[in-house]
Amino acid sequence: MSSNKCDKDMWFYSSDFGISYIPYRAELLSIFPPASPEDEINWIAASDTFPRFMHLLAFRSFRHNVLPGLVVSLDAFPESVASYSSLSLISYLEAHHLELEELCLKIIVIFLRHQKVDRITVPLLGFLDRLFSSGCLRSVLENPHSEFASCLLRQTECEIGNTRNVIKLLRSVGVFCHLLQVSQPGPLLMLFSLILHFWNGKVHTCLYVHVITIFVF
Repeated sequence: MSSNKCDKDMWFYSSDFGISYIPYRAELLSIFPPASPEDEINWIAASDTFPRFMHLLAFRSFRHNVLPGLVVSLDAFPESVASYSSLSLISYLEAHHLELEELCLKIIVIFLRHQKVDRITVPLLGFLDRLFSSGCLRSVLENPHSEFASCLLRQTECEIGNTRNVIKLLRSVGVFCHLLQVSQPGPLLMLFSLILHFWNGKVHTCLYVHVITIFVF
């Protein structure tokens, strides 16, 4: 698919299009400029598109729909695309520290609205692991006035209740281990609870090895 074809399909380029109001139209045009020999967007290249998509997070009108799409992209596409997605988001967040708390609130909202919907929550747990590993959420975790850690702990605990989805359990272990950075006993108690609950079989072995790997390395 050529970039020119994609440009023609993007409705906000046309000043004659029959929509009276497009939110942040000028800003959209600066993020996705019309094709030109000097600045042509390669729409099939994740390295060219994902860094542009991150800028949509700055606008409330688009943030609610863009963020779940980014979360799912970490699992729904090849690893190369997932890497560009996560790296682009981390780079954006490092440059916009003031938006971290609001991003964390949106993550909790996504969790609440899609509780037990594995298509969303399983990628979300992996998404959180990547964010925590990058260190970009450290300031939120260390903020004594932030309720993000406690809310995330409760939502993750609810999400894995009565599940035997091994991938979900493994990813929840990663989240609990990262939450150990916060000085509260909840995450550690949840880790031991998981190990005791799945004491036998393959699930227990996977969880045990995953916990030991995180703590040792």
